[in-house]
Amino acid sequence: MAWGIQLSINGVTKYGSMETSDIKCLKELEAENRKLKLMFAELSLKSQLQERES
Repeated sequence: MAWGIQLSINGVTKYGSMETSDIKCLKELEAENRKLKLMFAELSLKSQLQERES
């Protein structure tokens, strides 16, 4: 039960008085940001490898 209480407290601290739809939108943007960061890292690595081969 302590975990549930802690998660609720963390949720209130992180999201404050945001509406549910705002939180959903924020979560979607965070997920998209993670994907874009991964894509950038992969492309950057590929570019570095190609430079070394040249």
